[in-house]
Amino acid sequence: MPARWCLYERGLGGLRSLTGSSAPSDPFLEGVKLMDKPTYGVVLFYSTSAAIRAEKVTQGAGLKVKLIPVPRQLSSDCGISLRFEWHEADVVRSVLEAKGVEIQGIHRIE
Repeated sequence: MPARWCLYERGLGGLRSLTGSSAPSDPFLEGVKLMDKPTYGVVLFYSTSAAIRAEKVTQGAGLKVKLIPVPRQLSSDCGISLRFEWHEADVVRSVLEAKGVEIQGIHRIE
């Protein structure tokens, strides 16, 4: 069964992971909304300077991105990758191409 995340509405704060497709029967958790865990993508680069430039360019375009270490399952010449929400993959690619930022590849991660 895929992992699910729940967000508490009643001021309980924070996130708690649950498994299953419905909220637990605990009355304390009544009104919990279940949301799918977000899917991310990463951009790999040939150099650290390209990764830093890509972060500035994409943030300047209003995208929510973050520099992170390259995930273990991927290989890269540079140890830094740019994480973004997967549904924005086409926009990220377009912005980087328009600004001439050289990339090694874009990959979906879960």
